[in-house]
Amino acid sequence: MTQSRNIMWFDPLLRAKTTELAHSVQCLRDALLLRETDSGARKRARKEADKEKFGLAVEALACNLILLSAIKSGPKLAVPRSHGFLWRGDGGANPVYGQHFLSAIDGLASLGLIEEEQRGYRLSDKMRVPSLIRPSAALAEHLPLAPPDWRSVKQMDDRALIILKEGKDDDGRAATVAFRETANTRQLAGQMRRINEFLRSADIEVTGQNTGRVDHGDAPGAALAVRPNAIEFACQGRSLPVG
Repeated sequence: MTQSRNIMWFDPLLRAKTTELAHSVQCLRDALLLRETDSGARKRARKEADKEKFGLAVEALACNLILLSAIKSGPKLAVPRSHGFLWRGDGGANPVYGQHFLSAIDGLASLGLIEEEQRGYRLSDKMRVPSLIRPSAALAEHLPLAPPDWRSVKQMDDRALIILKEGKDDDGRAATVAFRETANTRQLAGQMRRINEFLRSADIEVTGQNTGRVDHGDAPGAALAVRPNAIEFACQGRSLPVG
C-alpha cells in the first residue's frame, strides 16, 4: 500500500548557506522556544546543548521547506517520525533526529507555520504511508519563501560518502548494505568529497524561470537543483567495488 505521490523526502543534511538565512533560522528557533515555554509544553528550560540540537532540527526543516516551496509542482515534505528511524540503536542516526526533531515539527505546527497533511503509519514493508507536511502562508514571515531563495541552502557531506544499497522498494527507496572499508573505498570517498566541494562553489544558473520556482513535473521526491551528494549514487548499487 505504499503510494507513489508528489512528495519530497526530508534531507537531514540541508543547512543555511547565507548569513541572512542563518539569522532567520535563529529567530525562528527562538520563536519556537518561546512558544514552547509559554504553552507549558516543557516543564524545564532546555540546556544549551539541547538548544543546539533543537536549532539544528529547525535549520534542517527550514531548509527543506524552502526547497520544497521552490518546486513548481507543489509537493509535500515526507518527514520521518518512527521511533526505530529516529532512535537507531547502531549509533548511525543523524544528529538532526531525535525528540528535538519531533518537537520542532510540533512547534512549527502549533504556530501555524506548517500544515500536517498526513500522519504516517507502517504495518509492514508493503503497508505503510509517510507523514507529510507543507509550509503555510505564515511561514513566509519567517523564511525567504516569496520567492523561495533556494540558493541560500546548501547540503553538507554525509558521514558516509560511499553507500551500497539494495534494490528499490515501491517508493523508490533502498536500504543500505554494510561493506568492508578498503583502500579503494577510501579513495572513492576522497574523490567524492572533492567533487562535492567543487559543486558547492560552482555558479549554477537556472534559466527560463521568473517565479523563483523550478518545474520538475510531478515525480515524487523530484530534485530541485544540482545536489552535490546526489553524485554518490553513481557509486551505489551492486557495481560498487569493495574488495
